[in-house]
Amino acid sequence: MFGETHVPELDGGSITVSEVRISPDLKNATVYVMPLAGSNKETIMAALKENVNRIRYLMNQKVILRFSPKIFFKLDTSFEVANRINTLLQSDRVRQDITKDEE
Repeated sequence: MFGETHVPELDGGSITVSEVRISPDLKNATVYVMPLAGSNKETIMAALKENVNRIRYLMNQKVILRFSPKIFFKLDTSFEVANRINTLLQSDRVRQDITKDEE
């Protein structure tokens, strides 16, 4: 769908879709997204939410489904959480505890 939305904020950047959760009745889909390098999060999320009907229409042109799910966009924070955990694990304080246990 690159360049098909005709929305500069969406067509000009890269957005990672990390997960899609679909309700059991297939009527709702929650799409977890993160802009490249986490830049312009608010702008991208606003553009996605504002143009959700256009995105849904484009999706229906590419994928044949019995139901066209209603799409909800959410910012994926799992990358930030994973980075924070990694930083904690690499800290001197944690490394010190690990070396004590090995001795």
